[in-house]
Amino acid sequence: MEYRDTNGSYIWSGIFSLVSCGNDGPTRPVPQTPARITLSVEEATLTAVGEALRLVATVLDLEGVALQVATVTWTSINPHVVNVDEGELADMLINGWVLFTVASGRVTATASIIGMQALCGRLRG
Repeated sequence: MEYRDTNGSYIWSGIFSLVSCGNDGPTRPVPQTPARITLSVEEATLTAVGEALRLVATVLDLEGVALQVATVTWTSINPHVVNVDEGELADMLINGWVLFTVASGRVTATASIIGMQALCGRLRG
């Protein structure tokens, strides 16, 4: 808008807003980047088919703080020996050895599990 004063000169009027480095609302947290994964169990032996073990993966940032929301993916070289479900429950299926890898972003950790069911009963001869 422009206004003319009594002397005939123009006065420019406008709405000015202050500009700052951020917005005036709450600061959004910086997304945390996975830097390391710790596992509740890195090595274990299961001794019976159907025996289960909870594997908990904790994803940490560069400062060692656990990420509140982190997606992890479990993979294994022998899923037919011990299987891990989405709830991080490892269930022995048959005798054998398995190496699990858990990943979040570009970081990984591994857990080694042996499934070794003992024979029950006596051999007759």
